[in-house]
Amino acid sequence: MTIDARTMKYRATCPEGHELRGTLETIKGIAYAKAVVVQPGTIEPEYEGETDVDWDSQRPTMEHGQRLWECVERDVYRELQLLIIEEELDRGEEGLVTMIEVLP
Repeated sequence: MTIDARTMKYRATCPEGHELRGTLETIKGIAYAKAVVVQPGTIEPEYEGETDVDWDSQRPTMEHGQRLWECVERDVYRELQLLIIEEELDRGEEGLVTMIEVLP
């Protein structure tokens, strides 16, 4: 079904109705560790508490082709598990000017 998004806005929640914090992301970084602890079969870093993050490497964490979202309760859900709530725009609030596809 296609609807005019200028008259509606949407909010997503987890299946229990809790607010979402955002998407889980994978980001490359270098964690500083100059010293190591050597034990038989392992070399464990002693981290210095600082990491250089490569923000250009940031990508959403995916599972079964869907982004993963975390709610305020710290539970994680695939995007097709989320509840999409339609809300009417408040008077004077501008909506989007594009048409969107709503999942059945």
